[in-house]
Amino acid sequence: MRKYVAWAKAGIKSTLVYSSDFFLWGLNEFLDTLIFLFIWMIIYGERNSIAGFSLPETVTYLIGVGLISNIISSPIPERIEKDIQEGKLSNFLVKPMSYPRTRFFGSLSGKPLNVLIRIIVYALVAAVFRDKFIINLDATILVLFLISIIFSLIINALLDFCTGFISFWTITTSGFSGLARTLKSIFSGGYAPIVFFPRWFQITAGILPFSYTRYFPMLIYLRKISMMETIRGLGIQILWVAILYLLSRFVWRRGVKRYEGVGI
Repeated sequence: MRKYVAWAKAGIKSTLVYSSDFFLWGLNEFLDTLIFLFIWMIIYGERNSIAGFSLPETVTYLIGVGLISNIISSPIPERIEKDIQEGKLSNFLVKPMSYPRTRFFGSLSGKPLNVLIRIIVYALVAAVFRDKFIINLDATILVLFLISIIFSLIINALLDFCTGFISFWTITTSGFSGLARTLKSIFSGGYAPIVFFPRWFQITAGILPFSYTRYFPMLIYLRKISMMETIRGLGIQILWVAILYLLSRFVWRRGVKRYEGVGI
């Protein structure tokens, strides 16, 4: 474990060199979020609620989803693609380190600064919409909310590994990665609560793992689901972690055999 922590620390130092970029991205996200929320206020108009969501719940949901998206996002697919294209993966394969674990901990290296800036950004957004932002101080709900975010982070990372490992066969995954990100955003409730969409879409989203990375945690925070539904949802998150872990290991092993087979 120490070697992976050391790898993460090296990544943190590298990230700090480009700290100014984080602030610029933060400013850009602040402005984008403000515009996005103003559009939703126009959509609501004089209506008290849409599909059971009041305007304050929707505003809080979108701010929360924005923060969660930044917490769980990772550059894993791009890093894997680059390692395979440039043959750097060979250096990892001869070392007594697990490549997937190394990349996972490496993806966490930029999180502290990234999350800190995003917390500031979304706190400012919440301050602008303070009369429409819901603050939940229930300790039990907050603990369950944080646990669900941890599972969301793992699920998203495993999905990214599965996407990145496609590079073993296609060399480049930029197009596929872009499509995967779009699908994750749509089916995870990244643009709007899933309940806003048609019934068939809700059923599809419920079958896929994406809704358990953004939509589900915010339902917990907003108390839109019961305690039993929360526990059930956490159980489904754990199930998806197990399924995606096994799938990523399978794709990894098949991919490495192909990688070694072409003599890179």
